[in-house]
Amino acid sequence: MRIFFLILISSVGLSFANPPWISNIKVSQDPGTGNQNETTMAIYQDTLVCGGWNDSRQGVYHVGFARSTNGGLTWAETLMIEPTYPSDCDPCIVVNDSGHICYVWLSYNTSYYTGDIYLTKSRDWGRTWGPSLCLTPGTPNTLDDKPWVAVDGNYMFLTWYDYGGTNQLRFKRSTDYGQTWSSAVTIGSGGNGTWPIRGTGQNLFVGWGYQDIRFNRSTNLGQNWLGQQTIISCPWSPPSTPYRLNNIPAWATSNDCTKIYVVFADSRWGSGQVDVSFSRSTDQGVTWSTPVKINDTPSGDTTLQFYPAIAVDPNDNIHVVWHDTRGRSRYYIGQYYAYSTNYGVTWSANQRVSDTVAYTSTFIGDYTACTAGNLYISALWCDCRNGSTNPDIYFSRCLNQIGIQETYKRGTFERELKLNFPNPFTRNSKLTYFPSDAELLIYNAEGRKVKEFSEPGVYFIKIKKGKQEAIKKLVFIN
Repeated sequence: MRIFFLILISSVGLSFANPPWISNIKVSQDPGTGNQNETTMAIYQDTLVCGGWNDSRQGVYHVGFARSTNGGLTWAETLMIEPTYPSDCDPCIVVNDSGHICYVWLSYNTSYYTGDIYLTKSRDWGRTWGPSLCLTPGTPNTLDDKPWVAVDGNYMFLTWYDYGGTNQLRFKRSTDYGQTWSSAVTIGSGGNGTWPIRGTGQNLFVGWGYQDIRFNRSTNLGQNWLGQQTIISCPWSPPSTPYRLNNIPAWATSNDCTKIYVVFADSRWGSGQVDVSFSRSTDQGVTWSTPVKINDTPSGDTTLQFYPAIAVDPNDNIHVVWHDTRGRSRYYIGQYYAYSTNYGVTWSANQRVSDTVAYTSTFIGDYTACTAGNLYISALWCDCRNGSTNPDIYFSRCLNQIGIQETYKRGTFERELKLNFPNPFTRNSKLTYFPSDAELLIYNAEGRKVKEFSEPGVYFIKIKKGKQEAIKKLVFIN
C-alpha cells in the first residue's frame, strides 16, 4: 500500500443547508477536474470520523481516504494506491469496537477488466496503515466487483460480485480478524451491491438489489446458507438521466440486532419517478413490513430521490440521507435527510443537508454514506457544485437532538439524585443538585469534559454518587 499525499483541510463553505446542518466542508482536495464519488464512512466515539471514496484525479481511479479528530470540522486527506493493479475503486470502510479502521476496496486492471479485493487496517485512526492483503487470490480472470465487509469481534464477513467468473454473488469469512480467510462460496445471483449484516445469535444475512430486494440467511455465521429469496419487489421506471441510476439498497440493524432495516429507491410511488422507501423485519428476515416512503415530496412529484444511506444511533433512532432533485429538474442534485424515532414506522420532515443543488451530468457512483452517534449525525457525499462533470466530496453534520437522552441509573444508594436548572441556561442562571457531596461534571457538545460554559451551545451535565448517575442536556445561550 502506498500513501500518495496528505493535505490538511480547513472548514469553509456556504450557509444554505437547513438548520441544524452545518455549512458544508469540502473533504477531497483535487486541484484539477477529477471525479470523486461513491462515499463510505465510519465514526468512533463521535469526534473521530473517517471516510473514503473513488478518486480519478490522477487520470485513473484510486481510492481516497480522509480522517478527522474533531467531529469532521477539519480533515487530513490521503490518496491510497495498491501497486498490484493500475486502478482502484469501490471503497468500504468499517471500524471495530477498539477504533481500528478496516479499509476494503477493489484493485483492478482497466484494460482486461480483472481485479482483486484488498484489505488494509489502521490502529491509529488512519495516520499509518498496515500492509495490504489480497482477499481474493487465485482469480486472475475475474473482476471482484463492489466488495463490502462487516466486522464483529474477530469475525470479518466479505461479499462481492464475481464478474467474469461465476457471475454470481460470493461470500467468505475470517475468524481471526482478517489474517486468514475461508474459501469463497456462492450466496446468490442477479443484481449487485451485496451487504453482510449480523443478526442475533449466529444469524448472518446478506442483502442486495436488482429490480427487487434480495436476501440470503445463514444460521451458523456463514458456514451454510438457506438460499436466496426476493423479499421486496421494486417497480422501476425512472426517466433518463446523465448519471447512472440503480437500485442499490443500504442495510442496518437495531442495536440488539433483533430488527433488520433496508432503505432503497424504486418507482412504487409513481411511474416516471424514483423515491426512497424503508422496510424492516422483526423476525430475523423471515417476513418484511410493507415499504413506507421516506422523502416527503407530494404525491405525483416526479423528482428523483435515490442512493439512500442508513445509520442507527446508540438510542435506536434511524437516520437516512440520500440524493434528491426536488425543486429543480432531474439534473440538479442536493442531499437530504430524515429520521425515525419509532423503528421506521413514521419519518420526520425532510431537511436539506447540502448548501446547494448542483447541475450534474456525469457519473456519481452508486452509493453515498452517513453515520449516527450520540452527539452528531454526519453525511459524506459527492456533488458537482464546482462543475457539472467534476464531483467533489463534501461533509456536513448536525447535532443529534433526538439521540441526546437524559439518563438516570439507580444503584443501592437510597437517596434520589436531583439536578435542577432552567433550560435554556444563562450566565445569571443557577444550577442546584443533591446530595451536595455528589460529583458534578460538565461536557461540551463534542463530549469533552470542560470546567465551565465558555461559549453558547449544547452542554451535558452529569451528577454522580456511588453507582448512581444522572445526565441532563443544557442549552447555554449567553
